This record gives sequence, C-alpha cells and structure tokens, in this order.
Amino acid sequence: MSPEPFVRGQAFAAALCLVAAALLSWALGALIVTGICGAVAFYARHRYRGEVARVGGDVAPHRERLDRIVDGDLQTLLATGVTSSAIMLGFGIPPIDLGLARVTPLLVAIAFVGVYLSSLGDWFVVLPRISGMLGARPCREDQELHPRYPHTWRETTRFWLVHRILAVIVFRFGLSYALTYTLHLYVGLPFGTELIGGAVLGFLASYEKVIPAASFQAGHPSMIVGHTVNHAETKREARRLRVLKHSLRLPLLTKATTTGEMSRREWVYDIAVECVQVVGAHSREGDVPLGSDGSIVFERKPRKIPLRDISGVRPAKTPFHGCRDRCSGINWYCIENPRCFAPK
Repeated sequence: MSPEPFVRGQAFAAALCLVAAALLSWALGALIVTGICGAVAFYARHRYRGEVARVGGDVAPHRERLDRIVDGDLQTLLATGVTSSAIMLGFGIPPIDLGLARVTPLLVAIAFVGVYLSSLGDWFVVLPRISGMLGARPCREDQELHPRYPHTWRETTRFWLVHRILAVIVFRFGLSYALTYTLHLYVGLPFGTELIGGAVLGFLASYEKVIPAASFQAGHPSMIVGHTVNHAETKREARRLRVLKHSLRLPLLTKATTTGEMSRREWVYDIAVECVQVVGAHSREGDVPLGSDGSIVFERKPRKIPLRDISGVRPAKTPFHGCRDRCSGINWYCIENPRCFAPK
C-alpha cells in the first residue's frame, strides 16, 4: 500500500499499458479506460480530502509528501493515456500490427488499471482509517464511527476485502483472455481456444483459490481489523455422502474441525485476500519496546493465518488495551509512526 515503490510502480505499469493499448489496439477503448480511471481516482481523492477536513484533522507531513507523489503519478498516467489516444484518433493513425490480437493490449491495460485503482482504494479509503487520520484508531477502544462509508471497522474490513477481490478477478481474467486471444492466432488445433484458455487459467489458479474464502469472509467477517480474537488451528476435510453401503467424497463441500487449543488473545493487524495478519495482544500490553534512540519500535512481523484456516476464530472476552493510555506500537499503520506509510 506504500506509494514508494508499490503504487508508483503500478501507476507506471498502467500508463505503459494504456499507451500500448492506444498504439496497438483500440485508441477509443484506451481513452475510455483512461477516463474511467481518472473519474474513480479523482472521486476517491476528493472524498478523502473531504473526510479529513470534516473531522478537522491535519495531514501529517510524512503523509502529505506521499499524497503529492500519488497525485503526480495519477496526473502523469492520465496525461499519458489521453495524449497517446488523442494522437491516434486525431490523426486517424491505424493500430500498429505486431502480431498480437487487437484486443490483447486493451485487456492487459484493463488488468493493470484495475490493480492500480485497488491500491488507490487502500491509499484514499483504508489507510486514513486504520492510521487514525479520521479520529478513531483500531488499536484504541474508540467509538467506531467515521464520517462516511465505511463507518465501522467491520465495514472497513469488508471494503478492504471486496475491492481486492475485484482487483484479483479483473487482473486474472484480463491477462487470461489477453493471452488466449493472441495465442489462438497461432494455434490451429481443434478446440485450440479452450485448451489455451484452460492452460492460462491454470497458470493463474493460485489467485482463483483464494477468492471463495475471501468472498465468504467479506460477506461474514469474523476477523475484523482492530478486534481482538482467539484462534485455534483447524483442518478442513471433505464431507461424505452415504449412498447405500458406499461413501462418496464431496471435495467441494468441506467441514472444519479444530485440531489444537485456542491461542492467547491476538489483535487483528492487517487483512488481505489470501491471509489475515495478527499480533499477540499480550506482547504490547506491558512495557513498550523502545529503540536505541528511545523511540517506539512499531510491530512489523505479524503472524499470518490463511483465510481458509480462520474458521476456528472466536472474539476474545477482553479487548486489546495496550494503547488505552499511550501508544504501544502494535499498529504499524498508526499515524504516530513516522514510517507508517512505508513498506514494513
């Protein structure tokens, strides 16, 4: 979620893909994708600025500098996409033929723009909330209320998952169909398109596997950012259907069984499509770890739990209270951390 280097790199890749789409594919399509990207990004930016002004907060200097980088990268991407498309359309230049299917560069551009917009969703919606820029902080027992949706930590968790699931779907299918259409030009086998599509989708199957668990968690979140939970290790087994004397295994229908004892209280630190990150609550409810210069050492090595294994989660009876009277450093994204927007 850091602009340096992740969001900046995504903006650069998306800009190159939009130029390629304008030159090699369909200039009008590239212009439309650029326009949609600009509309969504500027709405998110305007909304973010309005929320900060509404709560009467000031943007921290280390956030303000990165905001300028994000704004500059966005403007560069839009200028690049519009200029290249306008030149091709204005001068009536036909697409350059490099042996690709005409739709391929446009599909690749859509895939990368989708990932870039997802990162902007993190930057303008999620991070201002979990860092405490809008008042409430997930590491404190504050009232869960933000000026606009997502208002609560449950809604923030849901938004966090939904926009990342959409990015995974757009990226997966965009690249899959882009490769399929081009390779089909050179494959003359019967059912060639189907075979190629299956091979490409198989190559990206790791993305597909996480979508069902992430979608269920988005609809019924049990791991909510900022909440304190207990977790037990679980094992998933296929359900069985008995037909007369035979037992049929149903691999698509599984059940989870607890295989270990409940863990000590853990604080939900970060949410991703493939896993949830947690930190032992007890580790930050005592003495605060300090660096050699006396500054707080913020947590940067959480434990990861795959989403498929979080069925053994239960809300803890006692919420985390290490940040009740002072900053404990449990939340890397806390605005009090001068490196909160840098990679962990």
